[in-house]
Order: sequence, then C-alpha cells, then structure tokens
Amino acid sequence: MRHAFASFITFIAIRCRIWVIWSKLYRFLYERKYRNYNMPFFSTFGELEATLAQMKWRKDGPMELMDAASLPQATYGRFKDGKAAGDCEDISLFAATSIYFMKASLLVAAGSMINDVYLLTVIWEGSGSKIVEGHSVCVFSYKAEDGIKWAWVSNWYGGKIQWERRNIGEIVARMMDEKKLVRWALSTCNLKLVDSGTRLP
Repeated sequence: MRHAFASFITFIAIRCRIWVIWSKLYRFLYERKYRNYNMPFFSTFGELEATLAQMKWRKDGPMELMDAASLPQATYGRFKDGKAAGDCEDISLFAATSIYFMKASLLVAAGSMINDVYLLTVIWEGSGSKIVEGHSVCVFSYKAEDGIKWAWVSNWYGGKIQWERRNIGEIVARMMDEKKLVRWALSTCNLKLVDSGTRLP
C-alpha cells in the first residue's frame, strides 16, 4: 500500500506535469527579478566544479511549494549574493544549463565531446514517516575513446563530476544505493519531460 501510494503521487507530480506547473508559478511569483541575470560562462569542467563546490544547499519550504525548480539564473544570483543557492534540483539544473551552454559554444574545447544534457530526478521509498525521498542530478552523455559514456553531477561529492557510466540506469542505481525505486524522470533544461519510469532505465 505504501509503495502504491508513493507511485500514485509521483505519477501525478511528474507525468501530469504538476511539478512543472508549480515550478513555473514559483518562478513567476518570486524570481522575475533574476530573469535577466547573467549566467556565468565556463570554459572547462573544472571551472564549473569549483563553482558547484562553493554553492550551499538549502531545503525547499512553503514558499517553494515544498519542491519547486528555480531558474538557473536565480540559483546563481543567490549564490553571488552570499545566500544558499538552492536545493538539489536547483543546483543540478544550474549545472545542466551551464553544460548546455558549453556544448553550444564552439569556443569551448569540452563542448565538442558533449552530446545530450538532462536533469535526472530519482525518487525512492522513504524511511520512517517519509513516504518518498529523492535526489536530482545533472546528467550528460559524452564521447569517450571507447564509445558514448554518461556522467553526472549535483551538490553531492563536493560538486565533482562522476564520470565513466555506461548508461543512465547505472546512475539511477548509484543514487538509490539499494533503496526501492518509486520513479525516475528525465527532463530537459526547460523542464520538458523526456522520459520516466518505475523500473531501471
């Protein structure tokens, strides 16, 4: 019963786009001043990692409707103002957007190796009174000597990119660390849902 209820509420939030709707509402109400805030330009992955390592995590509260994804510009703006940058999806979405810009720029050597860039959200069964728990990370595929590989980065591991994953399923499994999967979701930097499921991809 607990797992069925968790599956239901995550289906409503993700597949029915409720999470996207309330994220956009939060952005409209509280983050309009950041819309034209200049995003940083990173020329190397090391520069991005150095910034992520300095970003402080904060838990979403009632103002964020308990779980809303901030504008990447707002996450960076709060960081530059000396405030906590945001929670895991805020920091990971900032990372994904930054890597997307690196991919789009012909001036960045790393851009030539980047393929797809996404926000990956993984939800698993919670413990105690928590029905569900989860984490969001930036994932991207890249060209390696032995084929296409995947990497992921978030506020975990001090903002260091975790390289050399064969597929997204490996990343999902590592994030859960043997916990019971409820749902995973893959979204673009604009929060457009690409894919989701209740089994390992």
